[in-house]
Amino acid sequence: MLTKKYNHPLFGEIVITKKSGNKNIRLTVSPSKGIRVSVPFFTSFSRAGDFVNEKEKWIIATLEKHHEKLQSRIIPLGEGNDLPLIGNRIVYHKISRREKKESINIRYYTDYTEINFPEGCNREAIMKATVMVMKKRASLYLPARCKEIAAVHGFCFNRLFLKNNKTNWGSCSNKGNINLNIQLMRLSPELADYVILHELCHLKYHNHGASFHKLLNSLCDGKEKELASQLRKNSTSSLTVI
Repeated sequence: MLTKKYNHPLFGEIVITKKSGNKNIRLTVSPSKGIRVSVPFFTSFSRAGDFVNEKEKWIIATLEKHHEKLQSRIIPLGEGNDLPLIGNRIVYHKISRREKKESINIRYYTDYTEINFPEGCNREAIMKATVMVMKKRASLYLPARCKEIAAVHGFCFNRLFLKNNKTNWGSCSNKGNINLNIQLMRLSPELADYVILHELCHLKYHNHGASFHKLLNSLCDGKEKELASQLRKNSTSSLTVI
């Protein structure tokens, strides 16, 4: 396999890969991986570049669709834009310069958490405070909920880790460890339970074969496809400070 990168004048970096098993030129456009072209081994790199130019309109349309999809999933944060969490919510309050507060202050209450930030505070600091709150709330909810669901369905996992991943809602290792994304706190309790069940089922089946889906569907009362469809409408990295 041979790989070459080149900068397209319109689309930027494009990755071209030659594979011996390919019979046709394949073009993919991904928000995370960018534009990639896979060609038969004896096809020239210049032919791959010409193919990109031929598909210019399609690439532009596809990029626009990806952008619109990402925009539709954005969850704005800031004053007037609360962030609902399972069993809680984050409320944002901008402190005026007259109050002479220079740092972010977090206050935890039973039903909500308040993030007070000074006027002119940078977005990164507000996002960092938001993630801090989500980690705390996740630590109070997800481990207990995972143990509860595992006990009900007879699963036994090794250790549980909470992470703030950008690409997945959860995972299960070969050692029987469960990883859950703190972003699950933004979902409905039903969807969070679905993700937990999904990872617990991987304790028995370390793949996505028919047996895995049959087990997961039975534990979801026959709603696996419906819940999976709902989950795809959410993103692990859609929070944006405005």
